[in-house]
Amino acid sequence: MNPLKYANVVVDINSSHVDFEYEYIVSSEFVPFIKVGSRVGVPFTNNNRLVLGYVTELYEEKRFEGETKEIEVLLDYEPLINDEQIQLARAIKADTVSTLVSALNLMVPKKLRLKVNKYLYINDYEKLDADLALIIKGRQLVKYDNKFKGYAYKISKEIKNGNIEIRYNLNERGNIKVIKKYVIDQNNYDPDLIKSKKQRDFLERFSTNTIPLTVDQIVERYEVSEWIINKLIKVKYLKEIVEEVSRIKKRDFKYENIHIEYDPEVKKVIEKVEDSPKPTLIHIQNDQDEIKQLIDLVKSCLKKGKRALVVVPNVILVYKIASLLNRKIDAEIITFSGKITDGEFYDSYLAVVRNQVDVVVTSPVGAFVPLTDIGLIVMLDEENDSYYNSQSPRYDLHQVLKFRADYHSSKLVLFSVAPSIVSYTKGLRNHYQLLTSETKDYYQTYVVDLVEELKRGNRRPLSNSLALAINDNLNKNYQSMLILNTRGYSKFVLCRECGQAIKCPKCGLSLSYYQHNNKLKCAACGYQKVFNHECPNCQSKYIRHMGLGIEQLMEYLREAFPNARLTSIDDDSFEVIAEKMASISDGEVDIIVAPDVIARVLIEPNIKLVGILALDLLLSMPSYLANEKAFSMLMHASYHISNKPEGKLFIQTYQPQHFILRPFITNDYRSFYNQELDIREAGFNEPFYEVNKILIKGPIKQCFQTGDLIKKVLIDLIKKDVFVLGPSYNYREQAVQLVVKHQSKDINRIYQIIYEKYQTSKLLIIFHKYATEIA
Repeated sequence: MNPLKYANVVVDINSSHVDFEYEYIVSSEFVPFIKVGSRVGVPFTNNNRLVLGYVTELYEEKRFEGETKEIEVLLDYEPLINDEQIQLARAIKADTVSTLVSALNLMVPKKLRLKVNKYLYINDYEKLDADLALIIKGRQLVKYDNKFKGYAYKISKEIKNGNIEIRYNLNERGNIKVIKKYVIDQNNYDPDLIKSKKQRDFLERFSTNTIPLTVDQIVERYEVSEWIINKLIKVKYLKEIVEEVSRIKKRDFKYENIHIEYDPEVKKVIEKVEDSPKPTLIHIQNDQDEIKQLIDLVKSCLKKGKRALVVVPNVILVYKIASLLNRKIDAEIITFSGKITDGEFYDSYLAVVRNQVDVVVTSPVGAFVPLTDIGLIVMLDEENDSYYNSQSPRYDLHQVLKFRADYHSSKLVLFSVAPSIVSYTKGLRNHYQLLTSETKDYYQTYVVDLVEELKRGNRRPLSNSLALAINDNLNKNYQSMLILNTRGYSKFVLCRECGQAIKCPKCGLSLSYYQHNNKLKCAACGYQKVFNHECPNCQSKYIRHMGLGIEQLMEYLREAFPNARLTSIDDDSFEVIAEKMASISDGEVDIIVAPDVIARVLIEPNIKLVGILALDLLLSMPSYLANEKAFSMLMHASYHISNKPEGKLFIQTYQPQHFILRPFITNDYRSFYNQELDIREAGFNEPFYEVNKILIKGPIKQCFQTGDLIKKVLIDLIKKDVFVLGPSYNYREQAVQLVVKHQSKDINRIYQIIYEKYQTSKLLIIFHKYATEIA
């Protein structure tokens, strides 16, 4: 008999109160099969409630002095989480000062985190061990429960022989999608014993069919009732065959206009990436450079027998890049995003686990999948906010991908048309290899002073010069794109009687109005309600819509350009955007309206004019990152008209002398960087000081008292080069907030001390080291 072992287990309860590794006994039955990374069912709390847990360590000698409970269920004969993922989870926990289980759950599809039902899927019943065959009784999918107690060794042997697979059913629909089909069971079928003429006639006709069919298919093809089929199934004349059905959908973008020519400069870039031991930051000038370099980097990786992980900021770019790679590279490519169903995510995850994938293209949610033998990791638009997680654990994906690249000794390549100040600084300080494209772009830029427009009496959304340019574009059968970041009809709704804006009852921010469904919505927390067109404070009917939204802009465009074909894209779903992009590619649209995040992927050769309608919305953000975000939007907008001599870019602003405009127009990122760096240094912001946020949730008075106490502790422990702002109330987060600006190399240890002090208190302390919304 195998000796007992002990396991450290992290329970799947995301609370700092239980953020510990608990010791459990591994019974002799599980000793040969349990591994680090396996999921287990363990009794927890005084009432021994069965909960899901992850094994993080195995050892021979007992360490815990008190009573140790025994693992009740071993869910995985092969670990669900591999060594890399466990190490990565520990690194994320340490870096973000969060619970270990929240980091581990990043690695696991949602379908494997809900319930703990386990099934045996029988691949070959005829070859099964006789004892197991007696229990399974010819079924193809059998729930794993107490009837299999004591059979762990035999099950493990059958798994190795390929006769059994472990499957999981973690919600009511099951973790795998199956379809039942039927053929005649030749072992039971005897036409002489069938008394019913209808049944006998059907079976005679069906006996020549060798392809399994569903009940619906049989009914349609053989014109027989479902009742007869079910009767024949019950008496076992028809044999049931369960087939797995993939839920992975192919989503494709048109790419008729993409022609990639050989470019010797690309080869030089690839060689520099290959030769450098450091991550590479590539500062590109247009989308063609990015596409060429990405394709060749992936090809080079695959030639070496390695796999590639490509991370992009949003779902639309996932499918755009995947479609492009599918056309240019002969490889198995799979995609992940937060918009697909749990079932599709699980099926795609299984394909990765089974090593059926060469390239993964994903939004941030899929950056943790257990892809092995990684030779290349690519991050596109590295400056994008999507790479900073705003929920626990609040990680920076740059750090995650750097960890994965180091673990696999693979190349990490970051692309950006407007690198973040922090990343560009790392390039200049030699932490990254910095490469810059020398491509020259040709287009015309016009900066429109909206103050002067107002003086001339123009209060319309478009300046006179932009409206004339759109008319000229229409006459030439060119397409125009207008970029506006306010979705809905208006940015907020103001009562003209009491002067109050209608605000979100949850987070205190102003609600935006959406005319198409007559709803007020909160952009921060998702709260929404039907609008009755009266002020909730004073019940006045005198309401005014403030701030131009996309719906209101479309209303104006229909009047201003009655013969133009218009479309707006402010829905993030792939199906909606793909359909509208197809109509744009086919020349069925003259004027396109979209927010910046969607406009970035709409690169079409016939778009010859781009108008940025409200640059000031970004420039006036209450954040030290405002200039960086505005410059990034300008650079991405220029993508649409790069290398088009007839291309025009209009920038409408109330600040035509703002310093970011000149370096943008002259295509001088370094000048922008130097000026922005001076502003950052004066404000004690990154890259000179790290800027963190600490949130405290609980009774409001106690939160402010705790905020004052933590502020004193931070100043005492860090001692120098530290500024702590607050405590103040953050309505969006619904928490008391401290903003910490520091240069400490020991900040994680200091935050960990504070975390442990309040770990079991009634207050929730959240450390946000990578917050992108800090004034």
